[in-house]
Amino acid sequence: MALKKGKLSIEDVAAEMKNVEPQQQMLLLNLLGGRLPLGHRMNGEDASQVRRNVQDSLDRVLRRMRRVAEMLESELSS
Repeated sequence: MALKKGKLSIEDVAAEMKNVEPQQQMLLLNLLGGRLPLGHRMNGEDASQVRRNVQDSLDRVLRRMRRVAEMLESELSS
């Protein structure tokens, strides 16, 4: 109830996280700590390099989404 009182500390969170299994901690960090980009920077010497950079970035985002989805599915099925 420390959160409702506005007095939640890092120590409180650390104490609560000790009771959470490592797999669930990893899922929580992926869900809360990760962020998806809202756009892409256009960087590169030419259009083909810009396209490659955007595709690489999108590929990383999709892999992360797949990993998080698999972790969620695993947690929900257990």
